[in-house]
Parts: sequence; C-alpha cells; structure tokens
Amino acid sequence: MPPTYSRTAVLAIAALAALAGALVLSAAFLLVRNSDDNAPIQIVLPTTVPSQEQPPSTGNPDASPGVAGQAIKVYVSGAVQNPGVYELRQGDRVFDAVTAAGGVDQGADPETINLAALVRDEGYYFVPRLGETPRPGVAAAVAAANAPAGDAAKSHQGLVNLNTAGAGVLGSLPGIGTTRANAIIDHREHNGPFKSTVDVLNVPGIGEGTFEKIRDLVTVGPPG
Repeated sequence: MPPTYSRTAVLAIAALAALAGALVLSAAFLLVRNSDDNAPIQIVLPTTVPSQEQPPSTGNPDASPGVAGQAIKVYVSGAVQNPGVYELRQGDRVFDAVTAAGGVDQGADPETINLAALVRDEGYYFVPRLGETPRPGVAAAVAAANAPAGDAAKSHQGLVNLNTAGAGVLGSLPGIGTTRANAIIDHREHNGPFKSTVDVLNVPGIGEGTFEKIRDLVTVGPPG
C-alpha cells in the first residue's frame, strides 16, 4: 500500500520543487547571456610583487685591496701599556692603535701626536712621555714608516728635512702635529727654504719649547 502524505507535506514538497526549477532556469539564462561565442574561461592567477626592501648585493667590500675594513698591521711603542704589533682595519685611527696597545701609560703626552690621523699598513706610532724627546733613531724610524711613497723626508743622518718633508712626516715629530706641519709647509712655500733649523721658530705656533723637542731630529739638508 503506497504511503500517504498530509496536505501540508504535499504543498511543501511542491514549493521546494518549484524553487529548485526556478534556480536551474536562472542559472541557465545567466550562462547563455554571459557567454561570448563559447569563449574559454580564463583563470587569472595572482602575481607576486617583487620586494624592494633589500637592495641587490654589491659583493664583498673587503674584496679589493685598500678598502675600508681590510686588515692591516701597525707597530705601537713608547708610553703605552703594551707596546707591540697590532692588527687593525683600514680606516682606523691612531686612537684605535693606542687603544689596541692598552691605552697610554702614566706620564704619557698624547697631545704631541695626532690621535685622529688615519693609520696605514706597516705604520709605526710612538707615544712620547711628558718632556721626552724621542731618540733620533726612533723619530727617523717613525718618519720613514709613515712617509708617503716617494716622500724625500730624510736627507742625511736619518734626520727629517724641514725643506722637503711632507705633512705626514712633519706631523709625526714630537709637538708638531697636523696643524703645525701644514704651517711649516706654508711658510717655506711663501718664504723659501729654511736656511737653518732655528728658522722654524718663524713659523706661527712653533715656540722655543716645541723647537727643543725637535732640535736633534730635523735638518735643512746639506748646503747648496
């Protein structure tokens, strides 16, 4: 015997069937309306925007000789805690060299050297004590180690020639430094070569005290 349904159930089933039919007809109508001569459906994938936060690599900055950061070695002596040879980096200063040697010792006179000067490979940096005049051999070694290539700093007996030395060599002399070294060069360019070492007293900023520190370390070269 077939199942029997109430009037309400029959009406509900009929309504659902009508709704389903309407949805099917609507979908078919929209598909026909939006079709473009049966053109294939294109699926567009999202693209990735390249990140610009990190710049392209420029390679190893230490690959070329002489660039900042390259390892160099310098000799530090005089009134420092631990004199010796130390490894620094291209671009370091004399201050870094003195710090590597443990800092200055008691009684040191660091104002006689230029702590802000750049160090160079195989450089020699001497920190004198208060009132100390470096031995001529030490001053000559410092001047030779720090002289630019081709600088005719030493004329004879290992002394620094006031008439030919460059700013780097003159500045390594005790009590001179960068400012007075440039003053010496400026004076000789405007007034001619020094005739005697005493003439350096005519340079602004150089007094008797400074001259006494360098008297035995400098020369004006052989006559003629």
